[in-house]
Amino acid sequence: MMFAENTLKILCSSFTQVQVDSNKKGMQTTDKELLISCRQGNESSWQALVDRYQRLIYAIPRRAGLNEDQASEVFQEVFTTLLEKLNDIQQPDRIKAWIVTTARRKTWHIITREDAHRSVDDLNDQDQSESERLADDAALPDEVTTSIGMLAYPPVP
Repeated sequence: MMFAENTLKILCSSFTQVQVDSNKKGMQTTDKELLISCRQGNESSWQALVDRYQRLIYAIPRRAGLNEDQASEVFQEVFTTLLEKLNDIQQPDRIKAWIVTTARRKTWHIITREDAHRSVDDLNDQDQSESERLADDAALPDEVTTSIGMLAYPPVP
């Protein structure tokens, strides 16, 4: 549990502060090695994984037109999902593809969610303006008033 708490702290801090990967002395650790090490609870491997992919993950929602807060949300959701699915990933050497796909899906989810909210808000605005346009204070014609009265109070046979 301590690893998960520290991992979330790393996520938050690494997003706002880009760090240089300390493993770049000579040979770079492969994605597969990093993922396997993360599965064993190695926090420095997790940090290296975050450092390696943070710009890529952040760029996907930004290029799709999302603002910084929404891109930050995608970033956090991708790494939270990765943490939850760490042991389920069957091809550790393809983690980059998994991360990109997950970031695209999270981005798409936010876009469709925003579109749905906008659509509902647009409909509400349209309904309100239409009802304001149609509403007036004029009295109803006598035959309409009589018909409504007959519906509300049918004649007794």
